[in-house]
Amino acid sequence: MIYPEFPHEGSYVGICAPSAGVGCKLDYFDMSLDILEQTGLIPCETENVRSEDCPSAPAEVRGNEFNELFEDED
Repeated sequence: MIYPEFPHEGSYVGICAPSAGVGCKLDYFDMSLDILEQTGLIPCETENVRSEDCPSAPAEVRGNEFNELFEDED
């Protein structure tokens, strides 16, 4: 079995919106990002995370955003 490397200080954390965007919960989302940053992690958002739309973008765009994060070496 292959186990992924556990995130450590300075690791990037990819955040995408495979369904709906954050919408009206932006304050809570920003607090979550602050916690990640306080632990030394670096949040990396895709373009449609902060969208108020449901879905956050067309399916192809959401899929591409997810794939780009998954394939990113960082």
